[in-house]
Amino acid sequence: MARANANAHDAYDGKIIKDPFALLEFVNWLRRSTRDTACVLLSQDAHGDPHVPLDQVRKTVGSRAVTVVLDNAVQQSARNQLGIVNPHHGAVRIFPPGDAWCDDSSLVYCVLSALPPQEFLARIDDKLNALAAASRNKPAAAALRVSAPTPTPRYNAAAAARAKHHTEKPSLADVREDHKLFRIDAAYAPLCCNAILSPGRQYPCILVSLAPGGAEPYLNMPELLHEIESDAVVFEIADSQAEDWLREHLPPWARAYSGACRFFPPRNGSARTPSRLYRMYGHTDSPRVVGELAEAVWNTAYPGGYSVGGAGSPGEEDDAASAGENTGHARAPQRALVSGVVEMVLGSAAYVRVGDERTPRKATIAELPHMLAETQPLETLLRKGQHVRGHAAGTSEFEIVPEWSNPETALRAYAPGVTVAGRVTYVCEDMLRFMVYPALVDSPAVEIVVRGPDLFAGTAVNTNADMRPVFSRGATIALHIEERDAGEWLFSLPSPADTVIEPPSVLPEGPAWLPAADALAYLSRLHMHSTLADVPVESLLETVDSVPSAKTTIRTMHRQLTEAQTENRRLEQANEQLREENADLVKRNREYEKSIAETNPLAVFSGRFASAREELDWQLRAQSLLQFTVEERGRRPLAQWSYGGGFFDSLAECEHGDMSRWSLIRTMLLVLAGKETLSGLRHHQLRTGRGGDNPGRKDEHGNTIYRCNVHGQYRLHFTRDGAGCVTFLSVNTHDDLLL
Repeated sequence: MARANANAHDAYDGKIIKDPFALLEFVNWLRRSTRDTACVLLSQDAHGDPHVPLDQVRKTVGSRAVTVVLDNAVQQSARNQLGIVNPHHGAVRIFPPGDAWCDDSSLVYCVLSALPPQEFLARIDDKLNALAAASRNKPAAAALRVSAPTPTPRYNAAAAARAKHHTEKPSLADVREDHKLFRIDAAYAPLCCNAILSPGRQYPCILVSLAPGGAEPYLNMPELLHEIESDAVVFEIADSQAEDWLREHLPPWARAYSGACRFFPPRNGSARTPSRLYRMYGHTDSPRVVGELAEAVWNTAYPGGYSVGGAGSPGEEDDAASAGENTGHARAPQRALVSGVVEMVLGSAAYVRVGDERTPRKATIAELPHMLAETQPLETLLRKGQHVRGHAAGTSEFEIVPEWSNPETALRAYAPGVTVAGRVTYVCEDMLRFMVYPALVDSPAVEIVVRGPDLFAGTAVNTNADMRPVFSRGATIALHIEERDAGEWLFSLPSPADTVIEPPSVLPEGPAWLPAADALAYLSRLHMHSTLADVPVESLLETVDSVPSAKTTIRTMHRQLTEAQTENRRLEQANEQLREENADLVKRNREYEKSIAETNPLAVFSGRFASAREELDWQLRAQSLLQFTVEERGRRPLAQWSYGGGFFDSLAECEHGDMSRWSLIRTMLLVLAGKETLSGLRHHQLRTGRGGDNPGRKDEHGNTIYRCNVHGQYRLHFTRDGAGCVTFLSVNTHDDLLL
């Protein structure tokens, strides 16, 4: 064995792994329980280089460990096989001897590439020294694991033939392909269910489902059987009928579907097995899942061997009874599991069309977690066109049996360099909790603690800034992933121009679990003068959980109050200055309007008419020749006009002020030409009061009364009847209603 390890050391030390086949062999070597050499696994940065040159790392490591480099070309494959202990972006992983790290990822030490080269090498040296010291203090050796023989009969062709004719007491031995594989069809699905759920089961087992739409699983069965030898029982679902039956009768924690596999350790009397589901999306996932299943089997201890369906197995009647007690399904009437398509989602109701049925059924989701039901609207779980499976009830109802997504798989795209959305579940002055995936039936919520100094580092925001005025509990925000390694996340502030990737769904083909349209909106508050007064008082009280915290909050609020008072005094002074400037501008505008009136070529004819009406009519016609071209007058001839009873009295009163007669005439001509909607005139309906919802004013003939600007504070009131004739009613100031 020592010679084998020496050969492995020589084979891998200083090697750069560039192809998937070499990677697979290397990972298998890493997982060996007999490996007595530590391994320093380097990754490459974006340029294809280690953070520190390989020769320098090897010089530091010496003979204490094997030094290996992962090429970027196999990074994706390495991530699939090593999971969270896979190094990337120049980081290094230090694997201790043996295979204990397979069960406890915290044993694999990580050194991030953010460190300077000298400190990077020093961290590696310190960890290798610690491993060497721990190795010297360990007991001499542990006994090797020995697989117990499996006392199971050989495949019996005659028994299989009898099974096809539905014998009175069928046995799993009838469907055994070899000494460890059982192909389960609908006739033997109940026996498989009983074996999995039996409290007395002392052997591990694996349930392998069919690939969607296929007759074979994604998993490479011969490869799996070769790896696990006789250490577990494998139940392979043979057809869709058996899969549907098992999906209906097994509890959610025991189901396998859509090409996935589920591993069950021995129950040994436990009420529920902590099973694990291995999702697969194609045949390319088979090597990874085979390796993970083999590790799960090897790490499972069971005494005295096992047997299924033959001599020495638990009684089938006892198993069935136990399954019925623990699941509540085994004795229930069998209901067909059917497929459907979500037709629509309206508020709190969803409708699913089943098969060729003309009318959609109103759908509900079975086993919906309470927290999920409270926090997730239905439109974040289901969407139109989504394929679902469930039970049809009566003529109009459908119960969806959910196939919850695995958080690890759902968050696969959440890698360093992307901006992701999440929900704030808690916030205090220097920390918040950031939930990137909600809690499901079999998995807790994925929440990360984000500290203010880490988040604001390297930005224009003060690293000691209070987080409460910016972030609020329940709000949706987006953060940029800087590092993600071994369950540790490091976030930074995103840019307003960043693209937020769509959050994953909690059900296959479903919508994003979290709407992220406004996830970057909080960035604008970072640079605003936000205070603790902007925080709801109940939310603020929740963050004050100790006397020191309360004192800090009081000091912060006192400082912000002082700053606000100072700023208020400054704004009052600025406002007074603006009022003075505005008064000056009004005065200058009036002088400008008078100067225009004096320079109008028609002004010399004022006072030469018999009446005010005759003079105004002539001025309107004459000014139209100056204001409009021949082409404009042909295209938009002036409408017929008349005057209200009080028009000339209001005109005389306004002209006693500073209203310009020629500004009024120009406005009247625009109305007569049908151009009163120009933005500068601010044309709108006159109302009975000053409120925007007050009824509109009308004259005695039922025509709507309109108002538009003349200049300054002066307004022109008029109506337009069905024939297009305009009646000028009055000229008033802005603050006066129609007299």
